[in-house]
Order: sequence, then structure tokens, then C-alpha cells
Amino acid sequence: MAHTRGENGPTCFKQKYSDNTISFKLDFDDDYTPLLRPRHAIRSIAPTTVNQSTAPTMYKESLPIKGKKFVHLQQLKKVLLPDHHRFYDSLRHICKGQCIHLIEF
Repeated sequence: MAHTRGENGPTCFKQKYSDNTISFKLDFDDDYTPLLRPRHAIRSIAPTTVNQSTAPTMYKESLPIKGKKFVHLQQLKKVLLPDHHRFYDSLRHICKGQCIHLIEF
């Protein structure tokens, strides 16, 4: 049971059950009331699986990212282990002029 107090709203007690239903009550002495789910959440969608061997190849190679995004990803190397730096350095990117923005950390 969880107890939630809204800033300007009422205190609410809620309970989640193993069948993924949620019930609530606004007063401690009340009985729990089931929380209704939105209609679109009730419909189940059958999972689809894609077989990698039968899926068509969309691109022959990875698409290049913009130079600005490449620089931002290079800045992430400050907080990443050096083992991962080579991956970020090898990303294909669109570079205007000379490619001088590889950042070493």
C-alpha cells in the first residue's frame, strides 16, 4: 500500500496487485475502488517478431551523423572508460572542411 499526498489535493491510498490492477481509496476507512484503465490500454497487441535473415537491408552502411552531434558525442568521452573511445572516434559524420574535432581525453 502506498500513501500519496497531493500538494493541494486529497490524500490517496493506492494498492497494486499481482494481476497489474490498481485500486485506490481517498479515505482510510473507505473500501478500495478499482482504478479504471484507459480503453486503449485494455486492447492487447500481439507481439511481432522480425527474422533478421528475412528482413530487407535498408542501408549498405551506417548513416553519417551531423558534425555537431559528433562533437557532442566526443565530449562524452570525458566520462566514459577509454575502452569505449574508439567506438565514438569511428562514427561516420558529416564534417565541413578538415576533420579536426576528434577530442582526446
